[in-house]
Amino acid sequence: GEVITEKELLDSLIAVAKGRNWFCYHTWNSMHSTAGFPDLFLVRGAVALAFEVKTAAGVVSGAQQEWLTRLAQVPGVTALLVRPANLEEAYRALV
Repeated sequence: GEVITEKELLDSLIAVAKGRNWFCYHTWNSMHSTAGFPDLFLVRGAVALAFEVKTAAGVVSGAQQEWLTRLAQVPGVTALLVRPANLEEAYRALV
């Protein structure tokens, strides 16, 4: 099948999120930022979504996993590792 790039995944998630009135933050270049913070951080009302976006073969760093684990413990936050295989789960979270 066709390989989906991380940018394509991000672009589609951002487009859906903005269409559903989520306020979006995306780290474009993480070079000078804290290691591991999720690619997308979305807020709407009392809910926040933290998405680490990876291709099917993308490797999750220890720092990325730690951020997801810690954010998942915060009330009102859903933290997800998003790959092409579970993209539908991410879209459902954006409803």
